[in-house]
Amino acid sequence: MHRSEVKANRHNMLRYLLAILLWACLPVTAEVVINNTNYQIDLANYFETYEDKQAQLTIDQVKSEGYTHRFAPYRQKFFQFEQSPSATWLRTAIHNNTATAQSPFITLVGTDLYWVDAYIEQDNQLKKVTSSNQHQTNGPLTSHHRLLIPLHLAPNQTAIIFLRVQPQQALHFASHLKSPTQALVSSNRNQWLSGLLFGLFCCVAIYNLLAFFHLKERNFLYMFALVSCSLIFQGTWQGVFSQFSTLSVASQSQLSDIALLLGCAFASHLNRRYYQIGIDHPKLDLYFAWLCGLCLLATLFGILFPAWQPTELSLWLTSFIVLNIFGCSLYYLKQGNKYARFMLAAQSPCALAILINIALTLNIIQLAPYKADWLLLSITSLTLFGVSYAFSLQFHLQAKEKLAAAEQLTRRPNNQLNQADFLGKVSHELRGPMNGILGMSELLMDTSLTPKQQDYANTIYHAGNELLNQLNQMLDISRLEQDTLKLEKVDFELPGLIEACVNMFRLTAEQRGIELISYLQPDVPAVINSDPNRLQQIMLSLLNHALKQTNAGEILLAGTAEQSEQGQQLRIVIKDTSEGMSQFERQQLLTKKVTTTELLSSSQPDIAIGIIVAKALIQKMGGTFGIKSEIGIGTTFWFTLPLTPVKQAKQPQQDFDFKGIRVLVVDDNETCRKVLTQQCLSLGMDVTSAQNGKEALALLRTKANLQAHYDLVILDQNMPVMNGLQLSAKIKEDPNISNDVLVIMLTGVSHMPSIVEARNAGVKRILTKPIAHYTLESALKEELAKFQPQSSTMAKDFLTQQELPQNLKVLVVEDNPTSAKVIKGMLAKLNVTPVIAANGNEAVEVFKNKRFQIIFMDCEMPIMDGFEATERIRQWEQQQHLSPTPIIALSAHGIQDQKQRIAAVGMNGQLTKPLELAALHEVLQIWALPTAAEPVAES
Repeated sequence: MHRSEVKANRHNMLRYLLAILLWACLPVTAEVVINNTNYQIDLANYFETYEDKQAQLTIDQVKSEGYTHRFAPYRQKFFQFEQSPSATWLRTAIHNNTATAQSPFITLVGTDLYWVDAYIEQDNQLKKVTSSNQHQTNGPLTSHHRLLIPLHLAPNQTAIIFLRVQPQQALHFASHLKSPTQALVSSNRNQWLSGLLFGLFCCVAIYNLLAFFHLKERNFLYMFALVSCSLIFQGTWQGVFSQFSTLSVASQSQLSDIALLLGCAFASHLNRRYYQIGIDHPKLDLYFAWLCGLCLLATLFGILFPAWQPTELSLWLTSFIVLNIFGCSLYYLKQGNKYARFMLAAQSPCALAILINIALTLNIIQLAPYKADWLLLSITSLTLFGVSYAFSLQFHLQAKEKLAAAEQLTRRPNNQLNQADFLGKVSHELRGPMNGILGMSELLMDTSLTPKQQDYANTIYHAGNELLNQLNQMLDISRLEQDTLKLEKVDFELPGLIEACVNMFRLTAEQRGIELISYLQPDVPAVINSDPNRLQQIMLSLLNHALKQTNAGEILLAGTAEQSEQGQQLRIVIKDTSEGMSQFERQQLLTKKVTTTELLSSSQPDIAIGIIVAKALIQKMGGTFGIKSEIGIGTTFWFTLPLTPVKQAKQPQQDFDFKGIRVLVVDDNETCRKVLTQQCLSLGMDVTSAQNGKEALALLRTKANLQAHYDLVILDQNMPVMNGLQLSAKIKEDPNISNDVLVIMLTGVSHMPSIVEARNAGVKRILTKPIAHYTLESALKEELAKFQPQSSTMAKDFLTQQELPQNLKVLVVEDNPTSAKVIKGMLAKLNVTPVIAANGNEAVEVFKNKRFQIIFMDCEMPIMDGFEATERIRQWEQQQHLSPTPIIALSAHGIQDQKQRIAAVGMNGQLTKPLELAALHEVLQIWALPTAAEPVAES
C-alpha cells in the first residue's frame, strides 16, 4: 500500500476515535421524573445553561447537534443573571413516568420575567408555549413577578424544555415544576396573603381620609396619599390588578415604579411636617424639599421616557430616602423631641427592610425570591401602620395640651382683679423710687470720677434702666395679650443704642471671663426710624439670656443690613457659646404665645419669658424671629426688622485719611480679631492680624526688614503667655523694629492697668472693650493725627539731619523696669547705649563718677525723685565749676501740671510717656551736639 494511503487511513482512524470520544463525553440531559399526580419539584438542579453572546441563535440551531454538547449543568440554588446583551438558554428534560397524561406548570418567581420564551419538544415535535411577543396571563395565577408556563405531557414519554432569557436587567428567580393542584394551592395562598395586606392598607387609607375630613389636619391627607401609593405598588407587585384590568405586565411594572416614587415624595413631605423642620433647621428642610422634588422629577421622567429610565432607579432612590428619613428621626430623638421616639419606632421596620433588600441585591444573603418579596412587603407594611399611628398620636397629644391650657383658663376665679389695672397701679407705685435711682446716678456720672468709678455709676444707671424695662415688660405682656400695645416711630442712632445695650452687661461678662463683642457692619445706616425703646428691650432680653446660659467663651452681637422681598431689613444676631438648647426647648420658645395662662404654666425658666415677649414685639414690629442651636456648640438668636434709614444732612468730609496706614491687630479671641479687622478695613486701612504676641513680633520684624513698617498696633491686654503690656514693651525695645509704632490697647474695666503702667510700656491710649465702631474711629483719628506727622518728619530727618555723635554718653534714670527697657530699646534703635540708674540717689552717685552728655530723668521715683536728684546734680556741678549737663524730664502725667517745678529745679526740657522715637531723636539732635543751646519744645 502506498505510503500516502496509509497516512490517510491513519487520519481517518484518528477522526473516528475522536468522534467516538466526543460522543461519549456528551452531557446527558438532566431529567425530571414524574411518578405521581401531586408534586412540586425545584428545577434549579435540573436545568442546563448555554450563553448565546450574540443573542441571535434560534431554537432550531440550539437543539441541533452542534450546540447540544455546549450546555453545562446549572447547580445553584436560584437563578441569577446580570444585565447583559447576551441571551441565556436553559434546558431540561421532564419524563412522565405515569400511565396518564399530565398538565403541570413550570413556575418562574422573582424579578420581572415577562420576556421569557419557552419551547417544548415532545414526540419529535417542537412547540412554542409562551413568548415575550404574545403575553399570556394564564388566568389569575400570573403577575410580572410570577410567570407560569403550562405543559402537556403524554404518558410514559419525555419532553425537552427550552427557555430563552435575555436579561435586560439583573434577574433573580426560582423555578419549580408544579402539578395543577400544587399550583392552585400556591396561588390561593398568595392571593389570601395579598388580600389580607391589601385589606389592611385599605383600612389605613380610609381611616386617614376620614380623619382629614373630620379634623381638617392636612397631615392625614398626605398620609392617605402615601398609603394609596403603597396600595398601587402592592397591587402591581402581587398581580392583584391583573385580575381586574387589561394592563400589560410592562405597564404594571411602570405603574409600580411610579407609585413607589410618589410614595417617597409624600414620605419626605410628611417628615418635614411631622418635625416642623423649617422652623429651626431651614437648610435641612430645604434638603428634604429637594428630595421630594427629585422623586417627582423621576416620576415625570419615567412617565415620559419609560424606556430610558433604569429599572433599579426607583428601588435605590427609595432606599436612599428611607435611610435619610430614618437618620432625621435619630437626630431629633437625640435633640430631645418628644415625638421622635414614636416615628423612629414606626420607621424601624422599613429601615430593616431596606437593609435586607440591599443585602439581597449584593448577594450578602440569599433567599428564595418569592419569600424575599413577601418578607420585605410584610415588614414594610408595619411601617405604614406605625407612621399613621404616630401622626394620630402627635395630633391628639397636641390637642390635649391645648385643651388643658383652655381648661386652666376657665378655672381662673371670676373675681380676679383686672390684670391691666393691677399692673398699671404697681407700675405707678414703683416708678417713683426708680426715677430717684436713675436721676441720682445720672447726676453722679456728671461729676469728676475716675474711669472705674465712672463705669460703676454707669452700671448702676443701666441696671436701673433694666429694672425699669422689666417693669415695662410686665405691662407689655398684658398689652400684647389684649392687643393694645402701641409702637413709636422716631429717629435714633442705632450704634449708640447697641453700645448702650452692650455696656450694660460689659462688667458682668468681664468678671465671668466671657468675651462680649459687638459689631455693626458699615453698610447699616447710623440713624434709622423705628421704636428705640422696644428695640433696646428686645436686645437686652436676648443678651441677658445669652449671658446667663454661657459659662465660658464669647457672646457676639452683630448687626447687618440685607435685602429681601419685603425690602431692606435690619438683621440682628446674638450668638453665644453656651451648651445649646434641645429642639424641644427651641420649639417651646418659638410656639409659646404671650398670654398669662401659657407663661404661668410654662416649665421654662423665668428668663424665657423675656425671649417670648421679645419674639412677640418683633412680630408686632413687622419682623421675623428665629433660633439656631447645636448641643455643645452654642445658640444663635436672630431677628429681622424693616429698615427705614433716615436721610441726614450731608456730613462734612473726614479731616483724616486712613488710607495707606498699616495696622496690626493682635487678639487671642478669633471673633474679636475678626471684628477689629473688619472695623479697620472699613476705614480704608491695610490690616494684618495675629493671634498672640509671638506671632505679632515676628510680623513686625518681617515688615521692618522689608521697609514696609506698621504704623499702628491694636492689641488686647488679656492674652495668654504674653499680655498686652509685655508685648507693647517688647515692640518698643526691639532693635529689629527700627521705626516708631503707635500702640493702642483694648482691655476690660476690671483688667485695666494704670495710666502710668501703660505709658511706661509704650502704650499711647487705652480703650475699653467692647468698642463701638465710631468710638474706635474717633480714637484712632485723634491719636494718628498727633502721631503721624512726627513719624513722617522723623523718617525724613533720619536721612537729612546730622548724624548723632559716636559713643554718645546718655544716663537714663528710671525706677520702672519696663519703662527702662523701653527707653533703652528705643535708644538702641538710634545706636545709643545708655547707662541706667534705678532712682535719683543712684543717679547722683553715677553722675559724680562719670560725665554724661545728656540725662533723661523720670520725675516720680522712690527713695529720691527726679526733682531732688536734679537739684543735687546742679549743686555738685556748681561746686565743681562744671558746665550744666542737659537734663530732660520724663513723666507719665501731663507736663502742664509740673511745668513750673521742672523749670525751677533746672531741667532743660520735658518728654511725656509713652516716648515717641521721633521726639527722642529730636531731643538728642538738639542737646547732644556741642552747639546745643536752645531748650527743647514740650512734647
